Amino acid sequence: MHWLIRVLLFFAACARAFGGSEPGLPLKYVGGTFTPCALNSNARLYLPGSGLILRCNAHEVKVGYDKITLVRYSQTLRLSWTDIAVPEHLLLQNRSHRHFVTIEYTAADGAKQGLILLVAQGNVRGLLADLRARTGRPVEFEDRDPRK
Repeated sequence: MHWLIRVLLFFAACARAFGGSEPGLPLKYVGGTFTPCALNSNARLYLPGSGLILRCNAHEVKVGYDKITLVRYSQTLRLSWTDIAVPEHLLLQNRSHRHFVTIEYTAADGAKQGLILLVAQGNVRGLLADLRARTGRPVEFEDRDPRK
């Protein structure tokens, strides 16, 4: 039994040392009013019980869920230059979807603030569900068919 515990601890230490999962949701900060963070910077979003926390470049912004006034989802479709030369049935492999989540909130001084985040495809549904549950606000969808 002791050897099993040692093996599990060894694998846990290896996973942590070689890029194991860090807490928080990895994403890109692509715009908004959080000035310490440059555009298109890697960031992490944490959703503890008290409010969301966005960390970027050793800076962070904390927003209480009750201060969030809007959660919006949009998806843009970006086409590459090969769309002109390639038949249409091959274009499906060449398109990339980008998932943007906009969070608008009221700061402590009463000013409106916003965060525009680029979220990976595998994380966007969970994030939207979590924000809806924690804020009590419905998610606004900008696209005609966002659930496809």
